[in-house]
Amino acid sequence: MTPADKLQDKEPKYCPTQSGTFTGYYAEWRTTRVIMGVSSEWKRVKIKDVGDGNGIPYPSQFKGILHTIGMSGYHQAMALGHTFAAFFEANGEDGVEIRAVPYAIAYNIKAEKIEEEE
Repeated sequence: MTPADKLQDKEPKYCPTQSGTFTGYYAEWRTTRVIMGVSSEWKRVKIKDVGDGNGIPYPSQFKGILHTIGMSGYHQAMALGHTFAAFFEANGEDGVEIRAVPYAIAYNIKAEKIEEEE
């Protein structure tokens, strides 16, 4: 029987616990050009990871949760958007808008000591 199996047979005593909510962001972009009367739709800036060698660090708060779910803080999202726009412009394109789109994030972290059998 594994330690996790032992937990299923009894009422858990969680300590420590932490829960709450905060805001995370995705960077989005769209072109400002109008083609046949329609501007482009907002698209998420695709990245592998906020802190993975792209020069943009995670915020100091909630960085573990943001990393796990692939989101960032507001300033990081804007930095990613501006970086995307800079590459877009460097390749001869212009007319890119960016934005940081907020998402409500809820978390509930619990830990319980696993007692060993004697």
